[in-house]
Amino acid sequence: MESPYQRNEYSGQFSGDGHSIGNTYSTSGGAINIHKSSSYSNDEIDRVCLRALRCPDSFAVKNRLKESKDKLLRESFKWILHDPVYLNWRDGQDVGLLWIRGGAGKGKTMMSIGLIEELAQKPKAANLVTYFFCQNADQTLNTVEAIIKGLILQLVKQQKYLQECLRRRWDAVNERFEEDLSLWRALWDVFLEMLDRCECPRVYIVVDALDECHKENMAGLLQSLVRTGLSHAARIKWLLTSRPLDVAQQKLLAGTDRVLVSLELNSENVSYGVETYITHRVDELDCLWSPDPFPRQEIESELYRRAEGTFLWVNLVCQKLEDVSAEEALTTIRSFQPGLDNIYRRAFDQLLVGKQSIV
Repeated sequence: MESPYQRNEYSGQFSGDGHSIGNTYSTSGGAINIHKSSSYSNDEIDRVCLRALRCPDSFAVKNRLKESKDKLLRESFKWILHDPVYLNWRDGQDVGLLWIRGGAGKGKTMMSIGLIEELAQKPKAANLVTYFFCQNADQTLNTVEAIIKGLILQLVKQQKYLQECLRRRWDAVNERFEEDLSLWRALWDVFLEMLDRCECPRVYIVVDALDECHKENMAGLLQSLVRTGLSHAARIKWLLTSRPLDVAQQKLLAGTDRVLVSLELNSENVSYGVETYITHRVDELDCLWSPDPFPRQEIESELYRRAEGTFLWVNLVCQKLEDVSAEEALTTIRSFQPGLDNIYRRAFDQLLVGKQSIV
């Protein structure tokens, strides 16, 4: 007996329980074909809605970042788990937004991944975590619209009943949403509705590398966030990370219900994290160079001194060390000037003369 649920089809009309009335329309192969069908499941409607919305998958992006950046070391960011500003945001009733600000290479993205996974470890009945990673070089990950779509997808994957917020906006006859959900303000309204209907006692929302998002609409998003997104500070918790923003944007992120953790002002903690990371990378090099002896302590000291508190500098130089012998290690490290500006300049100069970049 043929199943009443027809895959890749949606009905011209829907009753309140998701069953179809009248014709259904198949979108298989890009063509629209009219079929007779007796019913249509909410799951199928939801899949059509999500396909039409074209949300970026933040879970897949997080996994790619973990693979490309390096192993996530809890020791490198665990200091913030005991920071009173962070704890007040995470557990308090009055603070709805935490902004973690730091320069390039300070480990903000890996810290974001670590905090996302820490927050997600709490009982699922108590916590829900939704997140997004902005990436300037990827057009699907560098707009305000992409941020909100990514957060929506994370929400509905964890709380399927929230898909009804999209389902009832879907015009099945005309194969589109009744509202223009290509506009960030319309998406924002949907997201706020989902947050309002979410039954979890607390929702954590993490947006990493906000500075890598296009400036267009950024001020509007931040303004909407502080005006309507922080109205339930005890239940809805926002965490943003970025490099320093412009003055106007920084003013929007200032307020009694908004707090800041500056990585520059926590340089001692960041430096300890970098030191821990160096030890980890040299352990890996030890396995690569074994059984050849090498001056481990001197290599670690030289890496630490030149890194200037940046994880990225260590990562880039250690990538180069993987291609040399143990006896060449110190000479190789000393061939790199301290600081990210110098290492970026060196990479650019090598590109200009047609050599392979170190990155």
